[in-house]
Amino acid sequence: VDQAVMKLAGKDDIAKAWGVYVSPKDKVAVKFNGLFARATTHPEVVAAVANGLIKAGVDPANIVIYDRNDKDFATANVKMNRDGAAPRAYATEQSLGPSVKAGPIDTKLSQIVLDSDVLINVPKMKTHVLAGVSGALKNHLGTVPNASAFHRDTCQFVAAINALEPIKAKTRVCICDALFGLFDKGPAFNPACRWDYYGVVASVDPVAMDAVLADILKAKRLEKGLSPYHTDIKHVLHAAELGLGECDLDSETVLA
Repeated sequence: VDQAVMKLAGKDDIAKAWGVYVSPKDKVAVKFNGLFARATTHPEVVAAVANGLIKAGVDPANIVIYDRNDKDFATANVKMNRDGAAPRAYATEQSLGPSVKAGPIDTKLSQIVLDSDVLINVPKMKTHVLAGVSGALKNHLGTVPNASAFHRDTCQFVAAINALEPIKAKTRVCICDALFGLFDKGPAFNPACRWDYYGVVASVDPVAMDAVLADILKAKRLEKGLSPYHTDIKHVLHAAELGLGECDLDSETVLA
């Protein structure tokens, strides 16, 4: 994680690298992925992100590591905490803001995000049987209470969640856990679909990140004799159309 952040920031010191994205006065929300057993963000990756923020001078009390439900913490083996000297780590659960519209879908955003100055997105690299790829954009289904509502129409309205101003404006960097990936039948874990990638992918652009993840997954699927994707990756295309990042879905190196 440190190497990825330093390379992304163009710094040779981890405190200075994180300092490109956060300041000591910031309240920082860190969104991990904890939904499916053995297919979560590794707790070590979450800890490395939190430690980097602390080295950059962020008060641990101003760091909140979150996902939707308490059970997501147990699934990912991320220890919950609400006080003391360590970063806070707790579920958003029913702590939600006012109703908002994400595309055609009514939803609410996590109050943790609304109360933060900076948002760090820490997804897991895997396929998704309905959306094609699960990465930075789709990780925010844990930021809303009604994820199932966004699984319609090939999950394309996931992009609209990311277009909501609190997420769009506060996202500073995405750190994807690609230590191993799931190249098929995701997002749940299937041991036959796991392969060691030994990587961490970092980007300031969640759309570009997901395009890169899609390309990595595509290469592995083709190697295994599978179709390039489970299904069209419409939410990534839609996110690019909304101006959330760079992604050419017709590119031979991305989604051809």
